[in-house]
Amino acid sequence: MTTWAMFDLETLATDPAAQVLTIGAVKFDPFSFKDTHSEFYYRFNIDEQDQLDRTQNPDTLTWWGEQSVAAQEEAFHPDRTDCREILWAFKKWYVGCDGIWSQGSFDVNIMENMYRQFDIPIPWAHWQVGDSRSLLKRMPQDPRYDNKFVAHDALADAKAQVDALRKTFKHFNMTK
Repeated sequence: MTTWAMFDLETLATDPAAQVLTIGAVKFDPFSFKDTHSEFYYRFNIDEQDQLDRTQNPDTLTWWGEQSVAAQEEAFHPDRTDCREILWAFKKWYVGCDGIWSQGSFDVNIMENMYRQFDIPIPWAHWQVGDSRSLLKRMPQDPRYDNKFVAHDALADAKAQVDALRKTFKHFNMTK
């Protein structure tokens, strides 16, 4: 059985050195509709990222002010974990996965930048990275919105992205 990881970040900027608010991830079998498993969710320490000169962008902060109250409350909740602890936990969590997926290169670039900044080996090889956004663009309509979920909640987004990816595979009769 193939096991892939899907992850999503919520951030305070859009560049590779963006401050990360939250990470949500799940493991899944891409070619079945079995439930996702092994949920991973943390809120990153923002003060620690300030000290490391990770970036915030005023436009992104304004954008956050336009998001749902539920998404804002989750992303800006004060309960935070040290960045290094999260990076090591994610590296350990990723063991056994055949690949990692996200919506485009955005999340992967930020995580790889953070791993490098903390001098921690990146858990995946470059050839293991999948981009679900490129596949979803080939669909007649975006299958992420078939389900109701709190957009911009990293864990909910990761689960919605898995569901959409599977629907895309089924639509195109992809089996491996």
